Amino acid sequence: MAEELHPNCVRTFEDMPAARTLAEWLSEKGFPAVVWAPNMVAETGDSLGLSPETVRGFEVRVNKQEHVEPAKQALEDLRAEVAASLEKLKKRAERTGTTTALCEECGGESEWPASSMGKTEVCPHCQSYLDVLDPEDDEWNDVDVGEEDEDEDDDADEEPTSSQD
Repeated sequence: MAEELHPNCVRTFEDMPAARTLAEWLSEKGFPAVVWAPNMVAETGDSLGLSPETVRGFEVRVNKQEHVEPAKQALEDLRAEVAASLEKLKKRAERTGTTTALCEECGGESEWPASSMGKTEVCPHCQSYLDVLDPEDDEWNDVDVGEEDEDEDDDADEEPTSSQD
């Protein structure tokens, strides 16, 4: 019969590298964690397959009891972010048609499949990297696409002032 998990256990894994990766990630997030390897990694059922198999694996444990729930929530938030990213990638891959991108280095315009939106490609004219913008992607809002800011033009027209006493 399988033993109960330790109260500070956040997750179990069948392989040590995955457990170590999660322990490091949790530690970086402010939830110091360790990997605990039990003496018996798996308990097999009977040879007929009638009794359940219990895989205990490697436990990832946070050091403090009060970190268990926040660490589990951080892990759940990460799962949700990954799922959203995968969904976004799936939608991009399903796009049809083409889009145009302007290279910031050479000014060359090139046409790309719509599925390339949101990706970085190599300019066919100068071989520099160029961003194929995705209008639905919030992360591109801060990207400078070569347009002049109005503030810069206004500042250029003003005379420099100096203070004299």
